[in-house]
Amino acid sequence: MMVLRAPVALEWIEFPVYQSRWQLIGVALVSVFLLPWQLVGLVRTSHRVWVDEHRRIGPILVIGIVVLSCFSRVQTYKEELPTYREHWANGFQADPLARYHIAVLDERNLIHLEGFFGFGMTRELEEFVEALEEPEAIEGVILDSGGGRLYEGRALAELIERHQWATFSSVGCNSACPLAFVAGTSRTLANGARLGFHQYANPITRESLSSQDKEYVVDRQHYADRGIDRAVIDRMFDAPPGGLWWPTLEELQQSGLVSNFVEVDDILPAEYRQQRYQPIREALSSVALFEVGARLDPEFHSQLVDAFWKERALSGPEFDIVAVAPRYFDDWAMTVADRANDADLTALLSEMGDLMASHSRYCPQMIDPARYGNLDYRAITSQEHWQRLKALFTRVVYNAEDQVAMMEPAEFQAAVERIQANMGDDIRYLDNSTHTEANTADVCRVYSRFFQEILALPEGQGPAFYRRMRFINAS
Repeated sequence: MMVLRAPVALEWIEFPVYQSRWQLIGVALVSVFLLPWQLVGLVRTSHRVWVDEHRRIGPILVIGIVVLSCFSRVQTYKEELPTYREHWANGFQADPLARYHIAVLDERNLIHLEGFFGFGMTRELEEFVEALEEPEAIEGVILDSGGGRLYEGRALAELIERHQWATFSSVGCNSACPLAFVAGTSRTLANGARLGFHQYANPITRESLSSQDKEYVVDRQHYADRGIDRAVIDRMFDAPPGGLWWPTLEELQQSGLVSNFVEVDDILPAEYRQQRYQPIREALSSVALFEVGARLDPEFHSQLVDAFWKERALSGPEFDIVAVAPRYFDDWAMTVADRANDADLTALLSEMGDLMASHSRYCPQMIDPARYGNLDYRAITSQEHWQRLKALFTRVVYNAEDQVAMMEPAEFQAAVERIQANMGDDIRYLDNSTHTEANTADVCRVYSRFFQEILALPEGQGPAFYRRMRFINAS
C-alpha cells in the first residue's frame, strides 16, 4: 500500500493519486470530526433549552432534523460508496494498470516503453532518463501500448515535447497512447502497427462519457494543436470503450498522425526483440501443443511468439499467455495439416467446412487469420463442441508425420478439373484477392463446398489431393 505524502512539486498537485488521497481525507475529516461535532453540539443545545427553559417544540424540531440528517448522510454515503472505492484504489493501492517496461536502446539513443500507462509511469520514465549517463543523448521514445490512464498520456506528451523527442511505435499505440505519440517531433510507425482510438468511459459506471464531456474537449484540442486533421479528430471517439477505431494507412499519413512508415527492424533491433520474446517462450513451453508444434515448424512458432508479444503489449495487465494459447490451436492444426494422417485430415477438413457453413460471420477469420484476425473458437461453439475441436486440433499436431501420401501430378490435375466442373463460376471465390465484405457469405459458402468436394473425391483421395495442393501453393 502507498504511504501518504505531500506533493513535492506544484505540477504534481493535479496528480490523480494525490487528488484521490486529499478527497478521501477531506471526507474522513468532515464525517468523523466536523459533522459529528456539529450534530452533538445541536443535540446538547436542544437538551439545555428543554431542561433550563422548558421549551419543547424547538428542541424536538432540532433533534428531528438531526436524526433526518443522519439518515440522509448514511444514504448519501451508500450512493457515493463506488466513488470512494475508486478514490481509495487510486490513492492508496497500487495501480493495476501500471504494468509497463522501460528500457534504453543505447545503439539508437531511444527509450522503449512497453505496456499500459499506469499512474506514476511518466514520473518513473523521467527519473529513468535523468539517471542515464547521457540523458541529453536520447532522441526519441518507442511507444508500444494499449493505452491506460489519460492523465499519464497527457503528462507523457508534455515530457516528450519538453525534450523534443521523436516518437515511434513498433507494435501499436491505442487509447491514451496516441496522446503521447502525436507529441513527437516526428512520428514513425512500423509496418503492421496501428493507432487505435475509442470513447472514454466513466471509471465508476464504466459507461461512455457524454460527447461533450470536458475530457473530449481537452483531447480534441490536444490533437488539433499538433496539426491533426479535424476530419480524423471527429472520428476518433466513435468506437465504444470496448472497441477501437483504426484509421487506414492513408488516413494516418494524410491526417498528420504519422510521418513515416518503416520496417520493425528499423525501430526495434532483432536482438532486443529476442530478449523480449524470452518470457513468452517460457510461458508457451508449458502448453504441450506449442511445445510439439515448435519442433514441427520452428518458423511458425517464432511467428506466434511475435504475435503473443505484440498482443501482450496491447492487451493490458489481464493478458494471460497460457489462457490465450488455445485460440491458436487451430492455426497449428492447419499449419501442419499437410502432414496429418488421412483420418485426422479428413476429420479436420470436414469440421472446418461445417464451421464455415454454420458461422459465416466468422468465416473470414477461419480462411485468412493474418488479414482478419485470429478467431477464438471457444467464443462461437458450445463447451462440448470446443472440447471436440480441441481434441481434433491436438491430434492433428501430435500425429503429424514427415512421410505422407501425396497425389501424383497427373491425378491431381484430373481432380482439379473435376472440382472446377462441379463448382463452376463459384471457383473464383477461392482467390483471396477477390474477398470483400460484400461477398463474405458467398466466399464462406464456396470454401465450405470446396472442402466437401475434396472429401468427395473417389477412393478416399481427398487427403492426398489436399497435400499436393498445399505443396504446390508453398512452391
